[in-house]
Amino acid sequence: MPNFLKKDFVLNAVVFLIAIGGLYLIVKTWGNDSLQMWIEGAGIWGPFLLIAAKASTIIFAPLSGALLYPLGGALFGFWKALIYLVIGDTSGGTVVFYISRKFGRAFVERMLGDSTFLARVLLMMGTVKGFFITRILLITAQDVVAYAAGLTK
Repeated sequence: MPNFLKKDFVLNAVVFLIAIGGLYLIVKTWGNDSLQMWIEGAGIWGPFLLIAAKASTIIFAPLSGALLYPLGGALFGFWKALIYLVIGDTSGGTVVFYISRKFGRAFVERMLGDSTFLARVLLMMGTVKGFFITRILLITAQDVVAYAAGLTK
């Protein structure tokens, strides 16, 4: 596994573990029933906020969405959270794709901060097969893949 993938994996694993610990403390402090009643009282705004939060983690490249997975599951239940998070991922990826198309490579390099990594991703995404392989291998770097996809033909 290349070093840049190992670093990304370790960072995401640490953030995920911290998120699980934080979620545990929140549920222990307020109780799961109280949190779920609060979410139900929010009406349509609860799911909308989760979707918008997840989309923003893709649009604003340095943000990590790892906390949203266990949080969404605890607040909405597994299946509803999965649906909301997929909608957030999809909408964020779509926005990023068009941002990348409109503003070009120089803007994307400023957003991502690592032009070498972007060049490697673009090289791997040169074909349809390469795109799918990159999408699977870089599952934890959805923002990079979406920004890079906007730069491809």
